[in-house]
Amino acid sequence: LFDDKLLKEKVVRVAEQKNVLLEHLYHKPLLKPEEIFEELMSYKKMLEPYVCDVSLFLWNALKEGKEILLEGQLGSLKDPDHGIYPMVTSSSTLAGYGAVGAGVPPYEIKKIITVCKAYSSAVGAGAFVSEIFGDEADELRRRGGDGGEFGATTGRPRRMGWFDCVASKYGCRMQGTTDVAFTVLDVLGYLDEIPVCVGYDIDGEVTTDFPTTHLLEKAKPVLKKLPGWKSDIRGIKKYEDLPENCRNYIEFVEEQIGYPITMLSCSKGSRGLFVPLRVIGIFTDTTISPSSRLRQCPDHYTIRAGRNLPDKEFRYLRTVIVTAAVYWGFNSMLLLR
Repeated sequence: LFDDKLLKEKVVRVAEQKNVLLEHLYHKPLLKPEEIFEELMSYKKMLEPYVCDVSLFLWNALKEGKEILLEGQLGSLKDPDHGIYPMVTSSSTLAGYGAVGAGVPPYEIKKIITVCKAYSSAVGAGAFVSEIFGDEADELRRRGGDGGEFGATTGRPRRMGWFDCVASKYGCRMQGTTDVAFTVLDVLGYLDEIPVCVGYDIDGEVTTDFPTTHLLEKAKPVLKKLPGWKSDIRGIKKYEDLPENCRNYIEFVEEQIGYPITMLSCSKGSRGLFVPLRVIGIFTDTTISPSSRLRQCPDHYTIRAGRNLPDKEFRYLRTVIVTAAVYWGFNSMLLLR
């Protein structure tokens, strides 16, 4: 795109090839190379300010002491090597590949934040041990997400289930998780009791270790029910102000998966993501420390994507954020300060 002569040669060559098919097979108007070239030139002008040698750009940023935030797409179980093959994607979803994709040294990744919903949801086929059905699923689907758990593009209803500690523990292990962001917690406020999948029953034997795919298909959930908090927790800004049963739920999940929950959201649209001291805000404007190891932090900062965080605290973090320790996640992004 940035070599006019080479681009023009390629456009002419490809147009000649496609025009044979358009004329003799599809009987459609022929492509005009000069028009295509002019259109591509307009794209060049739009893209030019944003195109560079990315790995060199990031390397120089690191040398200057700047911070880089990488965000992954999809989750651990969609990884082609370590996921639930064949129901996986085409490229790695693990944090380790963040260094490969961005072209930064692996040792520069200091923190890996895994984002988990307080319940489970999925689009598409594949093993889903904690899945629920019928009215129970419909109610959770209606209340979940931003305006319900439906596909963002297709509007297709997502499959629903309870939080799966077995899959999440495995997902965190494969990601190399240092911190967990626990999201959409407020959605569960309508329940008298909240089931949590704490093990898999496979042919009469219970395991808390994630099995290979052929055994996963046989697994039945072992559920533990925790008392609900039956209240609206949206807008709460301090961990200690959350209902006791809500805190018990968070701490139970944290104990089961074995990784610290250091971020918490409890309102739709990610307006209530609470972040402890020294952890960059992803979507937030308030801070809170849900993890017992961070609960005693005396100072908190109001931050939005890290912009208002003091420089000395911002430097603490070089992070890969990986989404949905179990299945699904967000689009890719890079934040450079």
